[in-house]
Amino acid sequence: MADLRKTEIKEIFDLFDKNQTGRVHATELGTIVRALNLNPTETEIVDMIKRIDPQGSGSFGLPQLEELIRESEKNKDVDALKDLIEALQVFDSDHDGILSVDEFKQAMMTMGEKMQEHEIDEIINDSELVINKQIRIDHFANLIINRI
Repeated sequence: MADLRKTEIKEIFDLFDKNQTGRVHATELGTIVRALNLNPTETEIVDMIKRIDPQGSGSFGLPQLEELIRESEKNKDVDALKDLIEALQVFDSDHDGILSVDEFKQAMMTMGEKMQEHEIDEIINDSELVINKQIRIDHFANLIINRI
């Protein structure tokens, strides 16, 4: 986890550690993780509380929060990767996990934030991902998710 993210987590934790005991009440977890730009459902919050406070003490410390956030962000990246791969597979006409340059252009011009053809050409021309005018979906998706 990056130092900047750890600092952010500590600052939020300290806001809720009003008595400066190094512990925060477990009922505050939903508010804390949302302040850290995660958006779990109430059911996910209940699961998070069980993971961060397995003994049911009613509170948790900063190390437990950091670990929970690290795991949650990792899972979020895995979900985003799966979603991106699934979206790109729609354009994979022969279902081999590889997009032709034309299929890739079609995907980029129609999915999400639509790109202009010249922008896509720049990616293709500057990319080590293009081999024999083909792009492996999993390699491209990994590159995108790791840059986010």
